[in-house]
Amino acid sequence: MVENEKGAAYKLLFFRDGKRMAYEKDLCYNRRNENELGRLNMQQVPENLKRLLQQQYGLIQMEQILQGYSQQRPVTLRINTLKTDEAAVQAELRRAGIEYVGVPWNKQALIIQGAREPELRRLALYEQGHIYLQSLSSMLPPLLLRPQEHENILDMAAAPGGKTTQIAALT
Repeated sequence: MVENEKGAAYKLLFFRDGKRMAYEKDLCYNRRNENELGRLNMQQVPENLKRLLQQQYGLIQMEQILQGYSQQRPVTLRINTLKTDEAAVQAELRRAGIEYVGVPWNKQALIIQGAREPELRRLALYEQGHIYLQSLSSMLPPLLLRPQEHENILDMAAAPGGKTTQIAALT
């Protein structure tokens, strides 16, 4: 799930018989009820999408993809080293009673355990921009790009800007 700064989640859209169908309620975190995290019911996945997934990935991978829709995504964040450092964020999370584990391939990334996005959004760390809620997969492109100081980079997918700020922090 991806949210913009206002908390509105992107919708998963399907087309069935020419009609647009959105599964926002079933897929996305609902800020109005912070304890509710909806999951996609397998019966709600259109048959034509199942067929396309099976054609493209095979039966086993299709089932794994559909299974993934029904699981809760781990909460991950990136430490914004333009404003703070790893030690300060880790100390503040410990003071707040929030457990985390590091990510071996990115020392600015943490996987949060026992807390969800709403709890992190209430922290001063979040409000001050010291942490950025971001999926681990979204942290990969800037690392693979290996940006250099004084290099011009055009981020064509810059919304809400997580990769862009990560690129700035890396240079």
